[in-house]
Amino acid sequence: MWEPTLIKSCSGFEELCTFVVSGAATDDEEKKLSSHLSSCVSCGERLQLLQEVSANMIMGMAEVAPNPLIRANLLKAIEQEKQITPRLYMSPSVQPQSTLTGFSWFLAAGWGVALILAVALLKNKGIFSTPE
Repeated sequence: MWEPTLIKSCSGFEELCTFVVSGAATDDEEKKLSSHLSSCVSCGERLQLLQEVSANMIMGMAEVAPNPLIRANLLKAIEQEKQITPRLYMSPSVQPQSTLTGFSWFLAAGWGVALILAVALLKNKGIFSTPE
């Protein structure tokens, strides 16, 4: 049976082996591991063992066809969702434009400031009062 002999310089490479085998490692991590493997037999054996176990697991899994009724219901639900929210499934060039595209926020802010000034002016003249 294979037993890992870890040396201090291998710290972190055990986990990196699992990332590489599972396809979760970045390109930089793969290069880092590859460089380490050129001088570390122990990590090379670990990587080989993990690759064999992974391949055996995949080979042992039977391909299962989905239940036809469940598949039909799922496809129907997807089509219904497309009808409810069609813009999510359109290409960007076909999507409808936002209703706020031509809205001027500067104009709205200007009107807001004008309204505040008008209320302040009317309040100052005593025409508009607030309960105290």
